[in-house]
Amino acid sequence: MADKRIWVVDDDEVDLMTYKRVFGVLDRSDLAVIYFDRSETMLDALNSESERPELIFLDLNLPGLSGIEALCQIKQLTHTLPVVILSTSSSNIDVTGALKAGANAYFDKPIDFNHFSDVIEVNLNFWLDRNLRK
Repeated sequence: MADKRIWVVDDDEVDLMTYKRVFGVLDRSDLAVIYFDRSETMLDALNSESERPELIFLDLNLPGLSGIEALCQIKQLTHTLPVVILSTSSSNIDVTGALKAGANAYFDKPIDFNHFSDVIEVNLNFWLDRNLRK
């Protein structure tokens, strides 16, 4: 039964397919993954959802409201929701800006599937599974 909600916010079709492939390969029936291709849609859901996600994977380069702007709004709503940035940008300005805005982690988006899968799995283990030990 899926009892942990994960939200992925990314507008790139190839990256979304990679996320879906990663979550399909992971043996995690406890996860319910919802995908958004715009930060505005995700923020609308975050404002209206009674059940918020336990973790958000967020891209920076999004159409409309940028990932940084969305991150700031997420953190205004809740400081406890972990947000992990996965971006093609490795610019110090982007990394520093995201961390200052409240990102809990920042990763360059891996090109290799196995590395991408490892990044997702490490973050799931850290942000979700560590809470089970409390």
